[in-house]
Amino acid sequence: MEQRKIFVLATIFLAVGAFMGATYQDSLQLPAPLVLKTTGFPTTGSPAATVEIAVFEDFRCHNCRAFNEKLVPQLEAQYIATGKARYTMVPLAFMKGSKPMANAALAVYHSTPDRFFPYAKELFLFPEGKKVTDTALLEIAQKVGGINLANLQKALETRKYYAELRENLEWAQGVLGKDFRTPALYINGIPTPTASYDLIEMRIEHMLTIGKGP
Repeated sequence: MEQRKIFVLATIFLAVGAFMGATYQDSLQLPAPLVLKTTGFPTTGSPAATVEIAVFEDFRCHNCRAFNEKLVPQLEAQYIATGKARYTMVPLAFMKGSKPMANAALAVYHSTPDRFFPYAKELFLFPEGKKVTDTALLEIAQKVGGINLANLQKALETRKYYAELRENLEWAQGVLGKDFRTPALYINGIPTPTASYDLIEMRIEHMLTIGKGP
């Protein structure tokens, strides 16, 4: 009788183990990657990194704000600063009040690329209910430092990068299709949910393992 109990327990254990293994393998059955032509968009991290983290974002998007506050610092510490991954942002402007912000961000990117991400970080911290003004955008640039304020003011007055923002949005809508949303995160072209850092980490680690070869 005792041996029968042991046999039953062993069978259950093996079954559970097999199920968990299958579940793990299924989690790695990733969809076919999209070819994202991200050249020319703001990028940080090592150009030689085998993993690209690309994200479509709107500065007025609540979920984008949460993503930048909670998850981006972890990605920066674990993968970007260590040279394992590069991070590319595609600025979009389709939400109310976001065009002036995205226009300002692109002005900074085109004049002083190394100040784009510090400036973008501050834009995501801008109070959600507060009206966006040119004065506020210039004050943020002054706070960040290293930005040509005269150049930025001119870009704000002339809406210099609105056409580029329209092109970004049209491209994003074509890429994302019915799944259009922000933030839209892609790891080496594979769509990845932003609700869990664990899942993002698993995807990146999987890509790093593939990159090492046999």
